Amino acid sequence: MCVRTILDASAFGHLCSGTKNSAGCQLREWIGRGDGKVVYSSYARYAKEVNAYKEARELLLSFVDNGNAIDIDSTRVKNALNEIPGDPPRKSDDPHILALAKAGEATVLFSCDKKLRKDFANVEVIPKIGRQKRRSVPGLDDKSPDDTTKKSERNKFLNSRRCTSC
Repeated sequence: MCVRTILDASAFGHLCSGTKNSAGCQLREWIGRGDGKVVYSSYARYAKEVNAYKEARELLLSFVDNGNAIDIDSTRVKNALNEIPGDPPRKSDDPHILALAKAGEATVLFSCDKKLRKDFANVEVIPKIGRQKRRSVPGLDDKSPDDTTKKSERNKFLNSRRCTSC
């Protein structure tokens, strides 16, 4: 199964960073190698977030063109949204991202939102996919998108997640 990844708007600056070894650069290389696929949807709120950030939209379109993205039907996301619990146990204000993760069976999250990262890993909010736990790319926080201080931690994380068959 392919490792499926969600891109959150809070990390679009990181994603589009041109600095070598930045979190965005490492993720783009990882996806480009075919080790992971980006999960996206035309679901209204997610599409609005992507369309508001030109560079992220262009990058997503390049992932689509290269076969590195999976389009999840907005009806599936809407149905999954009805299954995402409120507060508690959910703490973040991004139920649409959690619903996309659930509908798209994503196990990796690229986000700077600490509450969303906790919700993403919480099996009370989104259950496991088989034995797969959901994890967030480490080292993303409010620092500059060009920050490379967590390079080895991110490399270890991404390199341990590879598509076995796509």
